[in-house]
Amino acid sequence: MRGVELILYREEDGTVPFVNWLKSLPLKPGDKVVNRVKRLREHGRGFRGREPEHLGEGICQLSVRFDRSNYWILYFFWETTAVVVLNGIAKGGSILPGDIDKAANRKSKFEANPVLHAFPWENG
Repeated sequence: MRGVELILYREEDGTVPFVNWLKSLPLKPGDKVVNRVKRLREHGRGFRGREPEHLGEGICQLSVRFDRSNYWILYFFWETTAVVVLNGIAKGGSILPGDIDKAANRKSKFEANPVLHAFPWENG
């Protein structure tokens, strides 16, 4: 399978939650997160292995394990683009149902106005 364009969700105020989150991570887990997102971009819908996990409502999850923490990224496919909409850290557990709802809400906002909510992935 071919790769896909990768877009990050941008809030109405211009902030990009994924970028802010990534900047807050320590270097090693941050590098692992970047590498996992690059693999998503390279393989697109053909991404295989343990990942991705489909959570419903078109939302998929990528996970990165580092030490005792799970770093997770929620995204969906829009046409030929993967859109990262939510991220977080779950120590010893998984994401919460409210996170899936928040990701689905951002997905709806993005689909309604992709120009406003699209921020290009510029990390390699």
